[in-house]
Amino acid sequence: MINESKAYYWLSLSGATAKRLNAILSVYSCLEIWERLSTDIALQDAFKGKAANLLKLRNIDFINESLNKIKRCGINIMTRANENYPKLLNQKEVSPPIVIYYKGNLDCLKNECIAIVGTRQATSYGADVAKKFASDLVANGITVVSGLATGIDSFAHEAVVNDKGKTVAVLGGGFDYLSPYAVSLAEKIIGEGGIILTEYAPSFFPTKYTFPERNRIISGLSKAVIVIEAADRSGALITASYAIEQNREVYAVPGGVNAIRSEGCNKLIKNGMAAMVTSVVDVLTDLRINVKKTKKTALTLNIFEQKIYDKLIEGTTHLDDIIQLGFSLSELTTILINLEMRQIIKKQAGNYYSLVL
Repeated sequence: MINESKAYYWLSLSGATAKRLNAILSVYSCLEIWERLSTDIALQDAFKGKAANLLKLRNIDFINESLNKIKRCGINIMTRANENYPKLLNQKEVSPPIVIYYKGNLDCLKNECIAIVGTRQATSYGADVAKKFASDLVANGITVVSGLATGIDSFAHEAVVNDKGKTVAVLGGGFDYLSPYAVSLAEKIIGEGGIILTEYAPSFFPTKYTFPERNRIISGLSKAVIVIEAADRSGALITASYAIEQNREVYAVPGGVNAIRSEGCNKLIKNGMAAMVTSVVDVLTDLRINVKKTKKTALTLNIFEQKIYDKLIEGTTHLDDIIQLGFSLSELTTILINLEMRQIIKKQAGNYYSLVL
């Protein structure tokens, strides 16, 4: 017996893009497509060459066996017919996937979600910021969304897991193609009540096209997107673009003026596409979410940071006096931003700096 959920699953096997499927579904219901595809020429034409293959799969026994096989692999399926389908994701601006494959706890999607994205080639600065932001979001009851890639994504997921918070990892391919490292992190995420999800069938091999498509889901699930370290052509900027199209808030963490891996973040800020933030407090305040607390971290300073710290112990100090310690302006900018991000110092009006007490 066909039902709405099974009909959505059948449609997902067509190979048509989510954008095309949503366009067709704006005219026909999934059950109407099941009933009419074999005889409705206009409907067949709407699938742009995918209808013939879809008709071959129009078999309820095949669909039932296919769904059972997926379930035996420990993978669950959620369709747009499911009452738990995330409301933010179900907006037309997102081109919502009609089927989501997942492992883990759907309930964490009911929390307020904020995405953290960035480069795969994170610096130690980017790693520290990603961990700090993720931990502070967890401390405030926020679910952190990211893409399970190496770099900023993984640092954010790991920080959430370490703090026993909730995180959502969105894949750019099927579950069969997770790397050993990703499998290990995914298990930890699920173990802490998080969720791994994808719009791609388990055997779908990821491509250079599917990762950008994955990014629309990261932003689509989230109330806001925070970009931490992104080069000029980073995939994280694609996520930011999707977020803008979806009417989400976009925030970017600044980097040094010569920092290649922060060039994209700095451009987002400069071009007015993202608000500059240096702490989770900035983000939550802008979103009008009550700030509960932020996580304090142990104070560890390198020799350059220590020089600045020792100077500020004397009291609030102007930038011109700090630069006399022997830094170039670009070096000093990077160090000061890093110290601000770690909430060790704070910037006052008129380019004055002081320690955070």
